[in-house]
Parts: sequence; structure tokens; C-alpha cells
Amino acid sequence: MAKSSEKSGLLAERLAKLLVKLNNGVHLDIKTLASEFNVSERTIIRDIGRLESTELVLQRDAQQRYYLETNSTGVFKQKDIRSFAKISGIQNLYPNLTTSFLTKLLDREQLTYEARGYAYEDASKFENLLKMFSEAIERNQQIGFLYNNEPRVVEPYRLIHHHGSWYLAAVRKGRL
Repeated sequence: MAKSSEKSGLLAERLAKLLVKLNNGVHLDIKTLASEFNVSERTIIRDIGRLESTELVLQRDAQQRYYLETNSTGVFKQKDIRSFAKISGIQNLYPNLTTSFLTKLLDREQLTYEARGYAYEDASKFENLLKMFSEAIERNQQIGFLYNNEPRVVEPYRLIHHHGSWYLAAVRKGRL
């Protein structure tokens, strides 16, 4: 059985390739993708679900293939990919993020680069909690919860992923 970090790398790689395909106007067929990535159809369906849990609005055609509306394709620009790399902490993982390098990295059949060894907790388990914290941050709202059997009221200001875990940065009683 593959290690968690290996699975994480493969998942990230698949999701990146799916995003590139969608951005290029490709209609994603579950069976074809399962064969291409050598995974089960259920895995591809979960991957599609992960993409749908972002801001992407996927459509389905008559053959049940997933795609982006024409006015939504081609919207990922180099600056968007750089921004994603920065907020996800991988901006220095590759030698550069030029258009030619990204094309080579994401669009080729033969892998030249492969990133592995990233360990992280499964954030889908905390989806509702992270959403609640995110909304509180966006609305500048205080939140209350129990921590170590002690009630706490905090002013959250950022969700930070560090060394594989999500943390809530907040102010409580005037202290970080």
C-alpha cells in the first residue's frame, strides 16, 4: 500500500492535470480518466468532487462528461498559478513557474518532474469547520468554542496550513 505522502503527491498531480484539461476545454470522461491515471472510477469521481468543492462550477454533457462553460475556460493565467503556488507553499518547489515550464510540467504524457513526500491531514474531515472559520474571518466576527475544556471567544483572522496541519490564527483577550 502506498504511503500517505505518496498518495498526496499523486492526488495533487491528478487534480492539477484535471484542472489543466478543464481549462483547455476538455470534457472529462470518468472511464477514460480512470484508465489514464490507473485508478478506479470512484477515485476520479472523488477527484471531481474535490474540484467542485472549490469555486469551479462544472457542467455535464449528454454523455455525463464534466466540463467548464466556454466563458470559464482559459481563465487560469500564469499569475493565477503563481498565486496558487504561493498560497499553497510550493512556490520554490520547482525551478521556475514560467509558461513553458508549466506547460511541460502539466501537459506532457511523460512525467519529467514528480513531487512526493508531502504529508497533510485530510482537510475534507474539517470542511464545515474550516468554512465556518473562513466566514467568521471574512465577516470580522468573533467565534466561541471549547478548547481543553475551557470556553474560548476569539477574533479569527487567518487559516494557516503549516507542516501538514491547519491552524486558526486568532486574537484572544488582546493576544495572538
